[in-house]
Amino acid sequence: MRVVLFILIVAATVCAAPTTQPDVGRLIGRLGADEFADRQRAQDELVARGEEVRAAVVEAMKTAKDEEVRTRLEAVLRKLDDDRQLAATSITLHLAKASPQVVLDAIAKQAQVVFSAAAVDVAGPEVSIDVEKKPFWPVMKELCGKASLNVRRSHDATRMAIVREIGSPMAGPSVVSGPFLVSVDSAQMNAWIPFANPAQANRDFSVQLSLFLEPRLQLVSGQLEMKKVVDENGDSLLKGSAATPFDFECEYQWITHLRLAYNRTSRRIAVFQAEAHLVVQT
Repeated sequence: MRVVLFILIVAATVCAAPTTQPDVGRLIGRLGADEFADRQRAQDELVARGEEVRAAVVEAMKTAKDEEVRTRLEAVLRKLDDDRQLAATSITLHLAKASPQVVLDAIAKQAQVVFSAAAVDVAGPEVSIDVEKKPFWPVMKELCGKASLNVRRSHDATRMAIVREIGSPMAGPSVVSGPFLVSVDSAQMNAWIPFANPAQANRDFSVQLSLFLEPRLQLVSGQLEMKKVVDENGDSLLKGSAATPFDFECEYQWITHLRLAYNRTSRRIAVFQAEAHLVVQT
């Protein structure tokens, strides 16, 4: 059982530029470079390559004689092991015209999750799901979209409740990263207006977000740090502290409320970028 820090990037759009990766063998060789910075850079690049370097690192450990090189190879493997535990569960389904309950049972078996769902909630039109090694949350969103289902808090917090409704988090804006899903649930605006002096009116604007984890993980603590929030006019909506903690809702759902600046001319949030810093127990 390990506790690890995971940084989840929450953004309106995600773009990745193609990069040219150095040869794995050359990186392993640089673990014994004369300069410390070169050795550390090679270790970091090996970790960044992910699972594709595992076999080469394991093979190199068999012949590594330098103590520091061996220590760095072991550190790479430990980091790969941590990252593997935080990878999304892969789901493979080839079901045609199946009941939502049959699909849920198949997902539950592969993801080792227990769903809490009343028969009346998941009864409905048959759906077809054809996915190959697709992450857990995108598969859940596809099923819920086709069957008009949603994920909700259960009276038994250790079980993921499935209910018949169209709503957040399975419908609406959300971002998936590995075994995590962050959804934007709602926006709320309050106004305090003193009748004796209406000019002193104060308006408060907030947005609620939910963080969902695959049930195999446990969140120890977490906070959301806002990086950029602007409206369609390019005006910043950031207000006060940029970091807000996630509050416990149930084992697999945590929520946070972001206080944003009220702008009379704003009609929509055009850009929302944030980082979720999570301490997760695997």
